[in-house]
Amino acid sequence: MLGDLSISTIGLSASLSIVTGYLETLINFSRLRNRHRRVFGLSLLAEDKSPQRRFRRYYNAFEGDAAVGAPCEWPRLHFGTAETSVFNNGSGSLGLFSTRTAVEVIEYYSTARAIAAEAERLLALRTDTKTDHAMLHDDLARHLASIRLARHRSRALVRVLRREIPSTASERIRYCTRIAIIWLRRFRRRISGRDIEGKHVLSPVR
Repeated sequence: MLGDLSISTIGLSASLSIVTGYLETLINFSRLRNRHRRVFGLSLLAEDKSPQRRFRRYYNAFEGDAAVGAPCEWPRLHFGTAETSVFNNGSGSLGLFSTRTAVEVIEYYSTARAIAAEAERLLALRTDTKTDHAMLHDDLARHLASIRLARHRSRALVRVLRREIPSTASERIRYCTRIAIIWLRRFRRRISGRDIEGKHVLSPVR
């Protein structure tokens, strides 16, 4: 009887230790995964600012009709490896995000590279004396439309990434404090508005 009890106790304690160790491993793995996803997501957000600035400067350089007629003012659009190093070296970490976010990131970077290649092609056509300028103007208009679409996609990518990046405890506290302050201000406005209405109702009529 005592032997059976001791064996069952040992088995129960071993099972509890195994379950506790498994849960602790899961918690630590989830914590490390969230930390990695936060660092990688913030790095992508920081890197996304460089293509945005280049797209904006490149697009602003073509304002007006004089850009097509001035070959010396034709800008270049090129993304170096240093400007896309986070995506190039950490593309394997896209699995930390959801499928939609990963697809958005891949499509955005592929679009940026395609636009840069198109810019190089248009620059080569511009320097060629046999190029039809009317056709080149139409190609440039479609090229700038693609840049506008890429800029909109970049802003959408920022919103999607911010939803995917895990927040820290301090950020959650600041968010809750901000929401509480907003609701408190609304409550005070409602109370003050009711007091003013009550004073108007109770004020004697002269």
